Amino acid sequence: GVRVNNILSLQNVFARGELRLHNAEIGSDLDCENGTFENPGDIAIGAEGFKTGGSVRFRNATAKGTITLLGAEIGGALICDGITTFESQNGQALFAKRLKTGGDVRLNNVKAKGEVNFLGADIGGDLVCDGAAFENASKSAFNADGLKVGGDACFDKAKVTGEFRLLGADIGGDLDCDGAAFENEGGDAFSADRMKTGGDASFD
Repeated sequence: GVRVNNILSLQNVFARGELRLHNAEIGSDLDCENGTFENPGDIAIGAEGFKTGGSVRFRNATAKGTITLLGAEIGGALICDGITTFESQNGQALFAKRLKTGGDVRLNNVKAKGEVNFLGADIGGDLVCDGAAFENASKSAFNADGLKVGGDACFDKAKVTGEFRLLGADIGGDLDCDGAAFENEGGDAFSADRMKTGGDASFD
């Protein structure tokens, strides 16, 4: 429930145990670049109902435990570019169900062990996951059922171990999966029933 008029900076921070930001309101950016957040088997960062007028940055951060952004509203972008690592022992690496952003969601080169969940999220810009690795073997690795993206959804050279889900997703631009690898032994690797795109779907 904290209120911050401008930037909340957690750059380079080391946190052991849960960092709680439920229903916090940040006027500008939340900056967690190069941070380390450890709470294995539980929630590392809890930010349900979180609101920010700017962007949220996890560039080059490490989280051992779940990051939850359930119902969060981000006025700008969610930026996790770089070798950002999300590891979870309870099955949820990044839980962003019903997340809303005014800008992009960028997960370039992210490594996630556990489900990345954007169920019912509304992304105002592009969703860019180039070079990302999503791993949750024999389960859902990337779940974006009902996702809405205003621009493109890009997964160039992404590697997915577990089910990749875009059921009922609505992508305003292109779906780009060039050079991507989808693997889910014994189950569906790529599920996109009723998906819509305003542009192309590319799997070169």
